[in-house]
Amino acid sequence: MGVGLNDFIDRGKVSMATGRVGGLRSLLQKLFPERQFYHRSHGEVRFISLSARNQIGLVAVTFSFLMWVAYASVNVVFKEQIITSNERRLTAMQADYEVRLSEIQSAYDELNSLLMVAQEQFDSATRDLQTKHGQLESFVVRHAEIGTSMSSLRQRLSKNALKGAGQQQASTVLMQAVPLEPTPRVSRTGDAAEETRVTGLTNVMRAVSSGRLPYHRETNKLTDKVEKIDTRIAELNRGRQEQLVELEEIATAAVEQYEAFLGTTGLDIDDVLSRFEPPESSLGGPLISMDQYEGGENGSFGDEYQKQIFRLEHKMERLEALESALTTVPLAMPVEFSLRRSSGYGPRRDPFTRRTAFHSGLDFAGPSKSSVYATSGGKVVYAKRKGPYGNLVEIDHGHGFRTRYGHLYKIKVKVGDTVDFGQVVGLLGSSGRSTGPHLHYEVWFKGKVRDPRNFLKAGRYVFKN
Repeated sequence: MGVGLNDFIDRGKVSMATGRVGGLRSLLQKLFPERQFYHRSHGEVRFISLSARNQIGLVAVTFSFLMWVAYASVNVVFKEQIITSNERRLTAMQADYEVRLSEIQSAYDELNSLLMVAQEQFDSATRDLQTKHGQLESFVVRHAEIGTSMSSLRQRLSKNALKGAGQQQASTVLMQAVPLEPTPRVSRTGDAAEETRVTGLTNVMRAVSSGRLPYHRETNKLTDKVEKIDTRIAELNRGRQEQLVELEEIATAAVEQYEAFLGTTGLDIDDVLSRFEPPESSLGGPLISMDQYEGGENGSFGDEYQKQIFRLEHKMERLEALESALTTVPLAMPVEFSLRRSSGYGPRRDPFTRRTAFHSGLDFAGPSKSSVYATSGGKVVYAKRKGPYGNLVEIDHGHGFRTRYGHLYKIKVKVGDTVDFGQVVGLLGSSGRSTGPHLHYEVWFKGKVRDPRNFLKAGRYVFKN
């Protein structure tokens, strides 16, 4: 039964399709019935028969022809409008292209300007960091040289102190220098960070020059990099200032320590240092303190860093002058420590007249022919017998300092000789106005005799345990 129903439905569909085709065919036969055209020529009648198919083809050709004629007529009529429209469209496209090109050029100019600014800041920062690093390195080197010179002086005086001293006596008398604070090591962290920053900026520049960066995005990125460079420069400057503060504190402590040593001699410190500082001539101008000064051209000399540099430079100059003074001033013993001091400086009872008289030096009693040493390097200006001094050696140490060694048994140097610290200049004796073998030792400064005890006391402070 199911199969029969399907056959029935199929036959129904076929019948409907056949009916539609038949209806269309009937419509075409009504619209395009077969037509015959008769004509007579030379007594003969003829006809042309047009089937429905020919009529339909003729109508299609005619319709196509009419449509082409209509299109051509519209194109001719509206040609100017079409051309004008196309020109407007092309003009708009060209204007849009020029705007985009202008934007790209503007972005490129902005990026190039930022690159130039970044390059200028980079060059300026590099020069500034190099200058500051050189200044710090110079201060560190100068401080190290001063420390080395002082250590050398201590070693020489220690050797002088050991001459002729017994083991037990040496352990109590030998003087050891008070060490300076260690010289700070200039950190290389700032330099490593600077190299990283240089590498990053170089990579950006290479990328831009090769055209691999989108302008708008990289303009913002480069701006951020410039800001980071400024921030990093500020951080490096703060680090340099902290190092300067540390150096300044060390230099200040060393200056105070050295001034205390030199002040023990009883001399005016500024008067002594004025002979060791480099001479200044052809100078002048109004006095303006650093606190009042707000900056030079572009503010480059008035910032805190430059003030620190000026202060540290002043400290280092004074420290160098103090170092030169301490290595020049006679602070050591002229004889071995085993010899006793028999007479002091100042008023005393004269051994010949038995009356109070002024004694211009220190007397050290000891065995005849004991060695007598130069208490500082210098030039021999007198080396022969001189009245009550007997055999006398006088050494000019420069900067106004002189020492005298009297009552010598024998003189070991001659006038014009340059002697070193600790060099033997004679042998202890009893020549001249003397009651027995001893050394008469004097210290002179600026043409006036000074108390040698203060100089030896200063030496003990410098090399105190």
